[in-house]
Amino acid sequence: MAIETAPLLLSSREEVESIFSTDGINLRIDDQDDGVTDGTGGTNNDEAYLIDALIEASDEGYQRLLVKYDDDVLAESLWVRRRVSYVACHLLSMRKGNPAQYVDMYDRYLASFDKVANGGFVPRAKPRGNFQPTMSNIVVDNWHTIQKVRVQVDSSEGPNDPKQFVDTVFRGFRGWWF
Repeated sequence: MAIETAPLLLSSREEVESIFSTDGINLRIDDQDDGVTDGTGGTNNDEAYLIDALIEASDEGYQRLLVKYDDDVLAESLWVRRRVSYVACHLLSMRKGNPAQYVDMYDRYLASFDKVANGGFVPRAKPRGNFQPTMSNIVVDNWHTIQKVRVQVDSSEGPNDPKQFVDTVFRGFRGWWF
């Protein structure tokens, strides 16, 4: 049985506080109304509610963006962090039976994550993979009985796919030994 590790959070308490304010967060996570939200454990583990909202909001981002971006790139992106912070505020606002806040922002930001998942890009973030433009010049090589179309490496640009069939031409010499 695999043990789940703690995720790299895409937002923080400070970022959520910049939206909700310290009092706004304490109002939503302090169940005993004692003003203590230190997360010391036991019956007064109020800080865990905020952590749960941050984890769930980060998972929403990871679910849609991790296919195209590394997690450390996502954690450094202000664009992602801002959106995840609003998702966390939305999730946190529904605690204690309260009506949800930031519904429009929640829907808009999850839709922007979906746009990225469906072909868009995160601004100012380096995606996984190689998006370098490539051009392969090909030649029909009648010497081969199958797979006659070959790539001329000397006149091609960018990385060559290892699945390509490379032409055996070397400076006009086909390697025929007579």
